[in-house]
Amino acid sequence: MGCITKFISFIFVLIVSIAGITYYYFNPDFHNGKIEIESNYGPASIIFDKQGVAHIFADTEESALFAQGYTHCRDRYFAMDKMRRLAKGRLSEMAGSSSLELDKLMRTLSIWDVSKETWENMKN
Repeated sequence: MGCITKFISFIFVLIVSIAGITYYYFNPDFHNGKIEIESNYGPASIIFDKQGVAHIFADTEESALFAQGYTHCRDRYFAMDKMRRLAKGRLSEMAGSSSLELDKLMRTLSIWDVSKETWENMKN
């Protein structure tokens, strides 16, 4: 990759990062207030306190866990996507050729396939 392409990629990532951080920290509604969630398991409420800590209230354990997953994904989607790509051996799609050796290792270890098999066995 040429020097100009690397520089443009760096500037793009920098701008997107600054925009995300600005939105996260200066959006007053992101971690304030109350969110009502309806799922197949029932309703749940997520209330954020002044420090942005989520407090989940639900009628059933399943709906509380659904709300917890929603909150986790809302706050940590990028990290969750990165770990999914790592487990599948596809991190280099996002991080570039520097993580290619790690992708080869993860595909050799078949972490994703073992995880899927374990999940299916847990259902039974």
